Amino acid sequence: MNNWDDHRLFLCVARAQGLAAAVGESGLSAPSLSRRLRNFEETVGQQLFIRQRDGYQLTLAGQELVALLEPIEQTFQNIDQWKTSQDNQALVKVACGGWTAMHLAARIPAELLEKHKVTLSIASGIAAVDLSRREAHLAIRNKRPDHPSLIAQRLGQVEFAIYGSEAYVQGKPEAWTDRRFADCAWIVMDAASTPGPSTLWLSRQLRCAPRIVTTDAQALNAAVRAGLGLCILPSFIGDTTGELVKLSDPVSGLTHSQWLIRHKDDLHISAIQKVAKAIQSL
Repeated sequence: MNNWDDHRLFLCVARAQGLAAAVGESGLSAPSLSRRLRNFEETVGQQLFIRQRDGYQLTLAGQELVALLEPIEQTFQNIDQWKTSQDNQALVKVACGGWTAMHLAARIPAELLEKHKVTLSIASGIAAVDLSRREAHLAIRNKRPDHPSLIAQRLGQVEFAIYGSEAYVQGKPEAWTDRRFADCAWIVMDAASTPGPSTLWLSRQLRCAPRIVTTDAQALNAAVRAGLGLCILPSFIGDTTGELVKLSDPVSGLTHSQWLIRHKDDLHISAIQKVAKAIQSL
């Protein structure tokens, strides 16, 4: 397509049915507008207007061109509206595990979302996401990726330990020893659908049937806080939950690094940069 501005000016005059009425919308003087229309008619090789003393009347070719251009004009307007919406409210998608999602949702600075007009979308779970297809803009994972298009920044170490509520462990000395794996009630993640390292480790230790099995981190957290049994938690959750008591040292073999991952092509996007910086500071 030739310069869209020429088509836009043509539509302005066609709707206004004359030069004088189109001056305000077009942003050009009447002589300039007349000259541009003449050049446009020469370019398309058709007479588009019948010029009369009281205005401009469309020829048949002009009417046909208006019908062709109006859907295109609407598409450009939709694109402009989309750009405006993107500028006004940026969506940043973060993929992470359930515990990290809880931690992030509770601690992401509100001023980041308000001041910079960011909508934060948190997708929790252990399923892999494809950052190259923008299934997420950022991912928080326990393994550093080896793909050349991905950039990883180390967030720190994650430890796991055994926790229970103050109400549950009171008067239960077994909760502090290995007897807990046989003599205490347990709330566990479903190893079949959530086969993380901590879940698999605990399934090998238990010598009794769990009281509650769940696939949801928040449900597990609520159950242990309610005093329904013991559980294994990442320390960044267990240590910051006031109702819980830490019953063990960090479990050997479960400590791992956590990485913030993003696509190198997104390094220039301001909203993603701001969210990444906020996550690094948590």
